[in-house]
Amino acid sequence: MAKDIFKPALRQLADKSQGIFGPFSFQDYLKEHGLPASGTAESISIDSYERLPNDLKDNDTMVLRLGESKGTGTQFCLVKSKGCLGDFFLIDNDVFSDKEGSTFLPSASIRQLFAYQLLPALSESSFVNLGLASGLISFALGLSDQGGLAAPATGRSSFSFKLKAHTSLPDELEHRNGQVEIDALFVGTRNGKEALFIVEAKSNKSDKSLAKHKLVYPILAIAKDLPKDMPIVPVYVKIVEGPEGLHYHVVECGFPDPRKERRSLNELTAKAHTHLILPNVMFGREAGTKNL
Repeated sequence: MAKDIFKPALRQLADKSQGIFGPFSFQDYLKEHGLPASGTAESISIDSYERLPNDLKDNDTMVLRLGESKGTGTQFCLVKSKGCLGDFFLIDNDVFSDKEGSTFLPSASIRQLFAYQLLPALSESSFVNLGLASGLISFALGLSDQGGLAAPATGRSSFSFKLKAHTSLPDELEHRNGQVEIDALFVGTRNGKEALFIVEAKSNKSDKSLAKHKLVYPILAIAKDLPKDMPIVPVYVKIVEGPEGLHYHVVECGFPDPRKERRSLNELTAKAHTHLILPNVMFGREAGTKNL
């Protein structure tokens, strides 16, 4: 990413404690201010606090990707809210309440989990599928069926929806026909009621946070097509490989129902954290392995 590309936009917000710049075509913004070329996704698709440019951090400002612009390519906006930058992220150190974790022994058969032994390394989608197939995620979320679940729906498509960036700001934003990626989507029964679970998974050790829009965008993308009585449960799953096994941090979140009124990104909150460990010995691996 080119350095200081957001300076012109930040100057327009400099005398405000809170406010929004844009939405504006990112490529048109660069040309208008004579800035060097910079990758759109790298610059405005920020999925963790660690990846947010320092000049935005220093000015309590978040960048959001908002789909197709009326100009060239993809549009973005900057959201400034003094003292509230943390409201746009789930910070691991804040939401992980159980640091030690507990061993989880799956009731699933060796046959069901055998394929996961064959790969030298797993992708984030495979980590999620393993968590579901082993019954670990069902157990963590308190689902009625504590056994293994079928592979979830997953995908990437273009969606349009409206939202607010922060409850302190009145501005309504439109995400227009923009790409939204869903790591995992499945239906589970809890307390006798069917619910839709939306999962965002991370296994990158350098990132110790999750931008809230990574869960909120999928919620807003599909909410209108759900039965009105079906709860939507967002879930952040962080997988960390340790010497004794795979550590699954399963964070159930809450978000007010967007089918009733317009909601803001900062309204996503962590409700419960469960830390479970799939032991290496279960997969016939030596302790300390970097793989399964």
